[in-house]
Formats: sequence, structure tokens, C-alpha cells
Amino acid sequence: METETPTNPVEDADACLPGVETEADGADDLRETLEDLETEIEHDGQVYRVPQALKGAFLRHADYTRKTQEVAEQRRALETERRAAAERAELERAHAADYGRLAALDAAVADYEDYDWDLWFRQNPEQAQADWARFQQAQGLRAEVGAQLHARQRFSTLEAQRDHATRLEQGHAELARDIEDWSPALARELAVFGQSLGFSAEELNAVVDPRAVKVLHAAWRGAKALRQETAGRELERAQAFRPVRQVGGAASAPRDPARMSTAEWMRWRSEQTRRKAR
Repeated sequence: METETPTNPVEDADACLPGVETEADGADDLRETLEDLETEIEHDGQVYRVPQALKGAFLRHADYTRKTQEVAEQRRALETERRAAAERAELERAHAADYGRLAALDAAVADYEDYDWDLWFRQNPEQAQADWARFQQAQGLRAEVGAQLHARQRFSTLEAQRDHATRLEQGHAELARDIEDWSPALARELAVFGQSLGFSAEELNAVVDPRAVKVLHAAWRGAKALRQETAGRELERAQAFRPVRQVGGAASAPRDPARMSTAEWMRWRSEQTRRKAR
């Protein structure tokens, strides 16, 4: 009986020897090496794998695209504001012209109102008839110009209200985007803080530029952080020198100043200052 021999005993032997890399192992190592040379980036909500060396280029391109879009938005906003300013200037010129015509017509009507028309018709009927016609014409024109001026003023008021509402809406959208946890409650907190700095409620209500609100928010955050730090030190000092509670006495634990609202902290701080001054 003949014994079968392997066709490639050397390769078969190497495949069984420890430490000898097979073709499958080499493919796995190559795959891992390629994966190490790649990285993930996000674009328009999708995640892509790209070579590690190109990551910086993709990020620079994304940053350039973002800045280009911001510049385009700023240009559109400036163009919109320029058109609005030109329309306001044209409307103001029309108002000025109407006011001038109205003043001239008021003077003409006032002159005719001083006439003694009965006497003038008896003395010179033909001239009186012509003057009366001019008087009626001046009154009609004055009424017409007055109505046009009133209509323009109403249109200007409505446009201003619409523009104000649009700017408020855009400002709230920007604040919601740039300020974490932006809400009506936070807006009221900023209003209280602004009044503590000396601003009146009317001045704060007139603010429509979101940049001013961001500055106020930054100041509020800084003051809040400082207030919490000061309150923490005050609480530690108060707890360190707290008198021994008498048995049977009713006493309540001091409230943490860091958890107080702006108004509550201001009252608490005023009380602390008053006690130190005694």
C-alpha cells in the first residue's frame, strides 16, 4: 500500500509552524494599517472616512465655507439695511415735501378765512367769485395733502413696527443659537441684572441688538460666578463660627447663597453688610 505525500510539504509545514505569518494574517495587518491612516470627519450631517493626511485640508475647507457663508449673510443683512435706509430717506423727503405744501396751503386758507365774504361779494362780485373759487381749491388741496401725509405716516409706523418685530425675531433666534439655555426666564433675569446696573426698564425694553444682550449676558455670568464664589466663602465663614444650637430651640439651617436668585442674593448681601457695620 502506497503512502500519499503532500504536494507542497514545505508550505504545509510552514502553515502549521508558530510565528509564521499567513496570507490572511498579512491582509488583516494591511487593513489595520490602512484604518490607522484614516480618520472620520462629519460633513452636512454625514460621517466619512478620509485619509488622515487630508483631515486638515477638509477642516480648513469646511472652515472657509463656514466663513464664506457668514460673510454672505452679513452682506445680505447690510444690503437689506441699506435698502431700508434708502426707503426711509425717500419717505422722509416725501414727508418734508408734504409738510411744506401743507404749511403753504394752511397759510393760503388762513388768508381767505379773514375775508368778509358778504361785503366782498357786494363790493366786487366778479373778483369775490374768483377769490372764493381759489379759497375752495386751497381747502380741497389742504385736505388732500393732509390725507396723503396721514397715510404716509401710518405706512411709516406700520413699517417701523414690522421692522422692529423682524429684528426682534432675528435677535431671539441668534440669542437662542449662541446662548445656552436661552429662555424667557433667563431674559427676565438679565433684565433684573441690567436694572441693578442702573438701566431703566424702558432702556432695556428698547434693546433690539442681540450683541448688546450678549454683552449683558457675559457680565451677568461673570457677576454670578463672583457672587457664588463670595457666597461660598461667606457660608464657610458663617459655618465655622456658627453658635452652638440650644436644646429645644427652634432654628433653621442657613440657605445657600449660591442657590439664591439675583434679587434674593442682593437682599442677603445687603443684610450681611449691615450686620458687619454694627
